[in-house]
Amino acid sequence: MPFAWKYSKERLAKHPYCAHILRMKKVICRCGKTIKLGRRYDETFLNIHVKGKGCLAKQGVQSILNFYKPISKL
Repeated sequence: MPFAWKYSKERLAKHPYCAHILRMKKVICRCGKTIKLGRRYDETFLNIHVKGKGCLAKQGVQSILNFYKPISKL
C-alpha cells in the first residue's frame, strides 16, 4: 500500500465543498469563491471558509458553476 499523503490532489478533490482545483494552492468553493490555500493541496483554509459567514453554499445558494462549465484557456 502506498504512503497516504495528507496533502494530496485526490484528497482535496473529494472535499464536499471543493468545486474545482485551479492550481496547487488555489481552489473554487461550491459557492463560487476562489480560495487561496496555505500549502499545496491543504484543505485548512477551505474548511475555515466553509465554517465562516463567507460561504453561501452552506446556506443553500447554488453556484453559477452548476450551470456553466469553466472554459480552458488556449
